[in-house]
Amino acid sequence: MLSSQGHIKLTDFGLCKESIHEGVVTHTFCGTIEYMAPEILVRSGHNRAVDWWSLGALMYDMLTGSPPFTAENRKKTMDKIIKGKLALPPYLTPDARDLVKKFLKRNPSQRIGGGPGDAADVQRHPFFRHINWDDLLARRVDPPFRPCLQSEEDVSQFDTHFTRQTPVDSPDDTTLRLHIRGTLRPGQHQGGLLFPAQAAFPQAPQQQPADPHQPPEVLTL
Repeated sequence: MLSSQGHIKLTDFGLCKESIHEGVVTHTFCGTIEYMAPEILVRSGHNRAVDWWSLGALMYDMLTGSPPFTAENRKKTMDKIIKGKLALPPYLTPDARDLVKKFLKRNPSQRIGGGPGDAADVQRHPFFRHINWDDLLARRVDPPFRPCLQSEEDVSQFDTHFTRQTPVDSPDDTTLRLHIRGTLRPGQHQGGLLFPAQAAFPQAPQQQPADPHQPPEVLTL
């Protein structure tokens, strides 16, 4: 997201896991399928290298209009992520193509950022050669876009598809476990929270791949 001054703000760390250091793996299966690394999908144990895969998928999405691997259902999308070929549109710059390919390496140890160098390896990539990371962190870089807001509660920059929805509290773990066991019916209250099943298990629409003007390059990762 962007702050009122136009600087980047990272949000939504509800499912993040801390203290994943070198040599430490976790097995939690969570996230949005289209942006999940293959080692999460095959449940082989994963480390922080999965975040660099997700960044590569997000970068691809921002450059082309759709995630790198999509299909008509979750199973086929997962199959593509695990063993499909990466198609790179010809309009991407050489540096962008190279970085995306390095982010989307299926072997975590070969993935840029996945080694001991971590973020420093990513920062040194030619795609970012014009970025002064110290100035960016200190917010000394003039943002290319500053949102025009009427007040601190102005949400006009958000799509009305989201702002028109009725806010629903997420259930706490106790409520979720009770519902899974069948001892709490959807709509009942537990601990002051309303628990609608639809809110706990939303079905996100599948995005369709972009339709580039030229045939894309097909790569084997």
